[in-house]
Amino acid sequence: MRVMAIFSWISELAEFLSVATEGQLFTQGAHYFCPLFISSQKGPGNGSSSPSQKYPLELKLNMTDTEIVVVEDAAAWDTNAVILKSTAVLSYHGGGSAGGEKPLSCNLQNLEEDTALSIVDPISVYIDLVARERESTSFGARSGHVLQVGTLNLNLRLSYNDVKMFLRILDSIPKQLLLSVNKADPVNMDSLLEMGFSREDCLRSLEACKGNVDDAALWLTQNAAPCSAALPSTGASAPTSVTRPEDVVVSAVEFKVSYFCLCIIDDCMDADVPLLEIDLRETYISQELSKTFSGESKFFFSTGYYNRALSGWEPIIEPWRCHCLWEAAFGKAGLSKFHFKINAEDVLKVNITTALLDLYQKVKQSWAADFYQLFSAERSLDNRDATMQVVDAPVRRRSPFVPFAIKNDLGVAFRFTAFVSAAFGGSKEEPATSKFDWKDVEPGQVVPFTFQGRGKIRHQDSHELRMHKLVVKIAGYSQLDPVSVEKVGVYFKYAVPVDRQQRASAMTRVVFSVTLDGNARKLITVRSALVVKNKVEVPVDLKLETAGVRPYQICLQPRCMAAVPLPYVFADMWVRPTISLIAYSSLEWQHLASRPQGASYSITCCPIRNDATLFRFSVDVKREKYPDSKSVSASVPGHTISLLPPLSIHNLLPYELAYVVNEGQCKGIIPPHKNHLLHEVNTDQYVIVGFSLENFRQCTSLVIPPGSSSFSTRLETHDTEGRPLVLHARVSVLRGRALKVYVSVPFWIINRSGLPLIFKQEGTSSESAGQFREHEQARSVAPLLFSFSDTEASMMCSMRVGTELHPRSFPQWCTCFSLEKGIKVRRLMVSPNDARPDWVYTIGVEIRPGLGRYTGTSHVVLSPRFLIDNQSSAVVQIAQRFATKELYRHHISLAKPKSSLPFHWPRVDLDNLLCVRLVDIAGCQWSGGFKIDELNSFHIHMRHVVLFLFWVRGDDLGRSHFLRVEVILKGATFFIIFMDCAKIPPPLRIDNQSEVSVTFHQTSVANDLLRATVRAHTSVPYAWDEPTLPPYITVTAPGGMSETYDMTIFRPGKKLYYENFFYIAFLGLPAGGVF
Repeated sequence: MRVMAIFSWISELAEFLSVATEGQLFTQGAHYFCPLFISSQKGPGNGSSSPSQKYPLELKLNMTDTEIVVVEDAAAWDTNAVILKSTAVLSYHGGGSAGGEKPLSCNLQNLEEDTALSIVDPISVYIDLVARERESTSFGARSGHVLQVGTLNLNLRLSYNDVKMFLRILDSIPKQLLLSVNKADPVNMDSLLEMGFSREDCLRSLEACKGNVDDAALWLTQNAAPCSAALPSTGASAPTSVTRPEDVVVSAVEFKVSYFCLCIIDDCMDADVPLLEIDLRETYISQELSKTFSGESKFFFSTGYYNRALSGWEPIIEPWRCHCLWEAAFGKAGLSKFHFKINAEDVLKVNITTALLDLYQKVKQSWAADFYQLFSAERSLDNRDATMQVVDAPVRRRSPFVPFAIKNDLGVAFRFTAFVSAAFGGSKEEPATSKFDWKDVEPGQVVPFTFQGRGKIRHQDSHELRMHKLVVKIAGYSQLDPVSVEKVGVYFKYAVPVDRQQRASAMTRVVFSVTLDGNARKLITVRSALVVKNKVEVPVDLKLETAGVRPYQICLQPRCMAAVPLPYVFADMWVRPTISLIAYSSLEWQHLASRPQGASYSITCCPIRNDATLFRFSVDVKREKYPDSKSVSASVPGHTISLLPPLSIHNLLPYELAYVVNEGQCKGIIPPHKNHLLHEVNTDQYVIVGFSLENFRQCTSLVIPPGSSSFSTRLETHDTEGRPLVLHARVSVLRGRALKVYVSVPFWIINRSGLPLIFKQEGTSSESAGQFREHEQARSVAPLLFSFSDTEASMMCSMRVGTELHPRSFPQWCTCFSLEKGIKVRRLMVSPNDARPDWVYTIGVEIRPGLGRYTGTSHVVLSPRFLIDNQSSAVVQIAQRFATKELYRHHISLAKPKSSLPFHWPRVDLDNLLCVRLVDIAGCQWSGGFKIDELNSFHIHMRHVVLFLFWVRGDDLGRSHFLRVEVILKGATFFIIFMDCAKIPPPLRIDNQSEVSVTFHQTSVANDLLRATVRAHTSVPYAWDEPTLPPYITVTAPGGMSETYDMTIFRPGKKLYYENFFYIAFLGLPAGGVF
């Protein structure tokens, strides 16, 4: 039997069954037409009366091979569906329930039998309703029945697209139910029936008026007549004497399962592999449905993830025994109390690996991209014109996921077949390959394949280690041994020629490189074991020649590699740059193949014409570490041949570097952080390189003798004023006599302070090299090259402000500091030529070592000690506390929204406290001073006062405005960040719950404008007017009584009393009376 779960039809059926037939409900006694309502009471006078006898109801329902189908879209002819296949036996025993009886029993067997994308494995579920004996516990008496649900093994496999389908099904249910609800709302139906019309007329009226009850009532009065026999009154027909059976009350629910496994599958986009698995063993869950709502659970918990590179499971949480207890109490307003407790004797072991984090990032990106695409499609559908008629397109089915693909980089066509074998089957014999299907792969072709038909792929045990193997046949060679390809890595097999008369060295290797292509697909690249790498910046032509085979030519692009075709691994090789008028040169490797460490040499490609230059290569032949047996010759191809430039110069400076090699043999200019590869230089002779920089024309030459090893040296250069600068040259000698020269400087001084700064070595009389008059006027954008050129002076650095920042003044050198790693702070002072105080600038110095290629260079970063970052929407004025007076308005700075500016104290000898106010608000007063050299987060309180002709309007006295301030330290700089606090409430709120108005202010603050009044039964937000003062609040009541409260202590404070005078008036005294 197949049942289609169309929810609109089910809703109408349920409504039909729940409505009694008219004319029968009130004409007979309840005990005549309903055998379920049977009295359970026994009195002295009803023992022999047949109507009062108890008639037990026994119901048994068998559903064999029943399918319940839930479709995604009931209106589409081709849609996704969820099918529940089951064989169920439902038994119900009515009447009284003695202790231990089972009035309800349900047995669900074989929930799923045969489907390609199964979600639930075949299981048997037992559902019993068991009466339990009345028992007394700490929570009260327990009685009633227990609903017991149990199963042995429950395996669920839920994929990403399954969840999307379920969400669409759940989204369609309200739309289907809306059709039936709109037709006949029970409330509307009852109101129409009370008018005396029949049900059929009421239904017709609601359908005619589209569910509008008012229009339906008017329609009934015009098109229908009331029933002749109206419904009797409730008092006449109410079944007050109806006898009811004893109710079955479910007071607890128990769930038992021996093994529960939830496998989450990632089938988003180009993947269809397991993602996560959650295991629960020996699970027991009990839940009381009484007022206490208590429960417990016991289980073994573990979880793991599927490593796609290794095709195996790895644990995240190792098996952990857990016992949970909980208790909840509900009040009138909902959940009023909840208690949860976990008892665990085992240690919770969590494994976080790099593979897990990489998998998380991949899944997050693919799922987020799919969600974005889904939401974009829904948004475009919503924007479509509602009047447009759109024909429903058939559901787009996902193409099946093919987990493997093979690529032919072997240079010749081959055939392959795939099969699966057990990892530890006890027998080393492989199945006969003649029974398998063979597929052809042409050179350069990529062929997707799978190891078996799709079938019930989700039912396969992913924990069982099965070997996915390939067998390859190559023309002219014997069939290769099977190779396992389920794990990412590089594998190889020997290829033996069919002709036994060929020389033994003709045996070669075939390499299988397994990599991840996309999110989950494994790409098997089949190639030879002889690889050529082009590490020069020009394309290279590679010509292969062997007897009996036509020549083969390969064009190898820069920074690329290529495997030599299998028929040419023993061929003669010729190489040249892809440049016209350059001849080939022989590339030999076979006579060097037997050396375990490989070998290297240099070759020269001669020009065809005499006016052209030579082109040289450095060749490195490296034998890869293949695990060979002693019987395999060392000359079997398994090598990597690298083509290198003879000389490369790397500029590690922030300026252009000019070079000249061997007195003009080759020269050029290297941009900052770039390199040049030189092919004209013969490294078997002396190599002399000269360097020069802008403003540095004199430099010692670098001499590299032939046969030397790697070394480092110092090169001294001078600027136009004769001041020295030391450069570092590091020479690395590679295989094949390839030379790499790195030119660097010991220190980069990066000026981010916003001030012109001049530097020198401590103990010397002149400034460092590379600083000229423009450095005295403005900050240099490019880093300054710095070194300790005088070895006899102190290895310390000193700095001062440029002379043009304050003309006719005297900048002073600061205290010297070392250039070792760390953070330092220095004050730069400038003395005016009159009696005014000195200008002082606080500079943060952060020295950090370089990374990567720049490990020999330290970066000295100079930044302002304080940086104002205004992230608010208001224009903010900032000033040191003394500058808030009108006399020092020239010391006030302005910070516009979404901007930043450096800040220096105008007077370091005064209070280092910062004050702010809002420019956009007229009458805004300066805030209290706060520190900016400590990490903190707080609110700033500013008052708003409006003046009218020298008097203050009472309504605007002390109106508050707040600004959020964050002080953070990054490197050597304190960042003072201003933010809006519309969504962040102030730290304090004053609630006046008394009957009179009170006045409060921060203790020790004497300004009357900083006193605020809170009316009776109102509240006001508040932040400290002076953040540096103690957090005390003084509250004053009417009459002058006041008390002070410490806001850091949470406890009731002293009571505050206010004066409330009572006046008694005497109108007069009696004659002769005395008061």
